[in-house]
Amino acid sequence: MPRSKIKTAIYIVVFVVAWLPLLLPLLPSSTVMNTPIWVDFSIYNPAFNGCEQFRLYLNSKGYEVKPLLSSLSVLSRYPNSTCLILGPSMIYYNPVEVSELANFVRGGGGLLIADDFGTAETLLLQLFFLLGIPAPSFTKHILYEPTDANLTSWTPSPLITNFNGNYTFTQGVNQVLLNYACTLLNVPYGNVAATSSILSWSDMDDNKAIDVPPDITGPQTVIAAYDLSEMGVGSGRIVIVSDPSIFNDDMINRVDNLVLAGNIIDWLAQGRVGSDYPVIVDEAHLSLPATSYARIFGYMMGYVNWASSSWLLAPIYPVLLVYTVWRWLPREKKPEPLSPTEVFMRRGKTFFSEKMMWYTQHQLYGNAVKLLYRRLKRELVRQLGLKEGFSVDAAVKAAVSKNPAIKEKDVRRLFDLCEEISAERKPLYMNKNEFLNIFFQMQRLLESVR
Repeated sequence: MPRSKIKTAIYIVVFVVAWLPLLLPLLPSSTVMNTPIWVDFSIYNPAFNGCEQFRLYLNSKGYEVKPLLSSLSVLSRYPNSTCLILGPSMIYYNPVEVSELANFVRGGGGLLIADDFGTAETLLLQLFFLLGIPAPSFTKHILYEPTDANLTSWTPSPLITNFNGNYTFTQGVNQVLLNYACTLLNVPYGNVAATSSILSWSDMDDNKAIDVPPDITGPQTVIAAYDLSEMGVGSGRIVIVSDPSIFNDDMINRVDNLVLAGNIIDWLAQGRVGSDYPVIVDEAHLSLPATSYARIFGYMMGYVNWASSSWLLAPIYPVLLVYTVWRWLPREKKPEPLSPTEVFMRRGKTFFSEKMMWYTQHQLYGNAVKLLYRRLKRELVRQLGLKEGFSVDAAVKAAVSKNPAIKEKDVRRLFDLCEEISAERKPLYMNKNEFLNIFFQMQRLLESVR
């Protein structure tokens, strides 16, 4: 396939891919704008497993809630805002995103990470390493609590009543109901915000029976809080919750879950409310369908945000873009000379005339001069009787001898110019006027020696 057709095909594919996420929702057959997003923990999912009520509650408190469908790199454009990661996250976070998230929190942003069995644990390891503090982790095993005094039955929905009063977001919160939660490990005592009861236990071997070890019994951390200003590593705040279910529509209105959720956002925002300090909810790492418009749009914008936000690529990206455009722009076609077998011989036309016509039509005047010069040399050898063949000195001397009116200086200048063009010491490309000037000089010389 010709290269031009390949480039055209690539242009069409890039154009379609670039506009597809924006055009598909506008098609009459598309109902994406009116169809809820049935994805766990999406702030636009009105079902029991969504967080729409949480979003509406934050709006009623004066917060502007924005979904993030691309990359966490975009957080650099919203300093001192609040970012919510409600899991379980299904997609792993790349190091560039985590680096931007660390800068965001270090600079004063608030961060809520609510997960249980997702990928947030790898996020915590990278994030806390960059912040220079010990990283907590999720056990990823269900927390149980007894339902009777005889300890004969257990529930995966423990009621949390132990809160650290040193954190303001626990004020006014007496009970929080969890649902299939896990617990947090490696949390310093001063950063523990809420724990389970003394009778609770984590089923580390997943057999739904208490076996110590490996099961862990007793009070266990379910909420951790980090004020970076008190730790001397920044000015932001982080809250980690081991059960994202308390924020979904099924659980948020039970006991004091809604009060706790609102208090956490207030504590993270540090009094900053309004469009300048939005609450950004990460929906890019939820289990959105790979073919959904939101996922496709997020993939594309994620690349753009990552490339434009990275300190390493930001200065290089415009240069790469200009080079790419220049590389793929159509260029002026410079026709190549045809070989004798490629010249179509018409009736009454010689090979010389056909080739001269082709050169002049395609403005290859340098090649035309080379062709005319070869013919001029053959004609001068015949007219001047140069027995030893053509040479510039011999031809000039013989021409002046045959016609004294010929100016030796002009003839020698013509020969020198043609010799340089034939040897390609001068550019082959010239304009039409330059070509005609050389052509008429050759014609006058031939007429003078006949």
